[in-house]
Amino acid sequence: MYSLREIENEFFEILENKKKVNNLELDDLIIQLRMFFQFLDIKQRKHNIPINFIQQLVDPEKNLNQIINTLPYWQKVIIQIIKQILLKEQFILKATNKEEIENLIFPTHEEYNNSRILIGPTIFGLKNGNFLYIIDGVEKQGGEMRMGKKIGLWKEYGILGEDFINQISLKIQYDQGIISYIKDGEILKQCNQINHVLLRNIQQIKYFGWHGNYNNGKKSGKFQIIWKGQNLNIGGEYNDKGEKFGSWTELFENYGDKSQVYYIGQYQDGKKCGSWTLQYDENLKTVTLYVQYSKRPQGKDNEKRLKGW
Repeated sequence: MYSLREIENEFFEILENKKKVNNLELDDLIIQLRMFFQFLDIKQRKHNIPINFIQQLVDPEKNLNQIINTLPYWQKVIIQIIKQILLKEQFILKATNKEEIENLIFPTHEEYNNSRILIGPTIFGLKNGNFLYIIDGVEKQGGEMRMGKKIGLWKEYGILGEDFINQISLKIQYDQGIISYIKDGEILKQCNQINHVLLRNIQQIKYFGWHGNYNNGKKSGKFQIIWKGQNLNIGGEYNDKGEKFGSWTELFENYGDKSQVYYIGQYQDGKKCGSWTLQYDENLKTVTLYVQYSKRPQGKDNEKRLKGW
């Protein structure tokens, strides 16, 4: 059977061989990677990925993507790392200098969002290290990522103020599964980090919340939206995998007192599907528009919506 330890030993054997054959100074890189593999081994023991599953990962004819997507976070992360290690080995065998090897193991991640770029290091495809933002060409403080997750204190920009015109920056603390939104030293909101989508306007940060339960670290059953302390009796349900399913009503991305807009539609296996409606009130009447969701070849949602929404 092919185990994580065997994969690790094989990987370091390749690096040691590179040191000798190509006369490369790789000791600092090897020390860093040994610490990483120690961390990975601890996580693998804790989250118990079966050896026979690792064996299947090594088999190039096995397509396990559908199964992998249903796994808990850390099992999924460990499997993604193993897949990356096996992939990178082939390229490292052909590498002739240290810089080339470092770029294969620690490539720089760049994530574009309009005029904002999040940039920082990765290890075997996972964001890991200090990240910064480049906004309109100017470098700004970001925060630290560890194994694909934000940790510690981050600074976020472009948060819409109360007037929905001016933009402000906030500090956001990620600590043991809890997210805290902080403005001028005051904690505006604390919420569970599980499946949390970063809130981009100050009204949502102050007034928006969820009423629902968690089971084994996943959202479970009915979740309803809270606005200004009142249950709006809208939302939807999560299945036992922590995925949205069935009929859902969701808030417009920049929902607020003056933009009370809702999306209504269906989820299947955690993905939006079919036709969705967009509803808002205008002159005491409810206006309904239609939004169509389809699947891109990569499996991502493709949203065809009316201009302005």
